[in-house]
Amino acid sequence: DLHWVSGSGGASPVGGFLEFAAKDFQKKWWPPETIANAVVVKCRTLSNILLDVVGEKAFFDFYSLDIEGAEFSALESLDFDRYEFGIIFAEADASNQKKNMA
Repeated sequence: DLHWVSGSGGASPVGGFLEFAAKDFQKKWWPPETIANAVVVKCRTLSNILLDVVGEKAFFDFYSLDIEGAEFSALESLDFDRYEFGIIFAEADASNQKKNMA
């Protein structure tokens, strides 16, 4: 389970998963009361989702990945012997170095 910090209509214009947000990002965008109101979200690995949706093996020509800071963790969870990709496009930004590693 992860914690979604909402950015819409609250104290911050930026939302994201608490567990994947860098500490300096959290300090800049999320006051303590915003973090305290985070919503618990049930999550599954990308590999498990692909197994349920496309089966044992698949090839994707183009895959766009934008999951609010969890891009690197999602890519690490993939079994690249089972799932192949022509192009993977992953979001990156200056405030999250781990995200940029994806």
